Amino acid sequence: MLRSIWWPAFGHLLHLHPEYEMTDFMGSRRYIDIAYIRGPLKIAIEVDGYGAHVKDLSRRQFCDQWVRHMHLVNSGWIVVRIGYDDIRERPQLWQQLFQQMIGRLFGDAERQLTEVDCIEREVVRLALRSGRSIKLKDVRRLFQCGNHYARNLMRNLQEKQWFLPDEGGEQRVHSWKLNLEHKNYSI
Repeated sequence: MLRSIWWPAFGHLLHLHPEYEMTDFMGSRRYIDIAYIRGPLKIAIEVDGYGAHVKDLSRRQFCDQWVRHMHLVNSGWIVVRIGYDDIRERPQLWQQLFQQMIGRLFGDAERQLTEVDCIEREVVRLALRSGRSIKLKDVRRLFQCGNHYARNLMRNLQEKQWFLPDEGGEQRVHSWKLNLEHKNYSI
């Protein structure tokens, strides 16, 4: 997949983690074929062969793969499934699909430091609607996510200068206010 799809599409392997290990809700170790982790977004790329993933599975194993899929989604992953035959037979289709997805999520690399992606845009909209500083609990409630994800998201927005620290202690910021200078808030 990396050789025939990703490399020709992007020319680098940045943000990719093959055989990415994670622990599921039952405490079992699971592996994502290829994880793409960039900022707060996580994309699980799963390559499915016809024989190994359908024909040779018991009914319980078949159902378990969908439980695993939902666990990834509930943990904030975008899940992309590719049929193994498509890697050989239609690599250009998948090159285009990945370019569209990464372009939609992250946009132009030169503008990335100042522009927000679709997730970050929702935090900016929340701040505009509320007219007050944003706290981690607001972000957690908006995305139904954990503290770690919410803090990373706000850290990214602060680095891009969309938000400024509003209050906090010596070590951590506890709330953020919109940076009203040089931003287009018509999002």
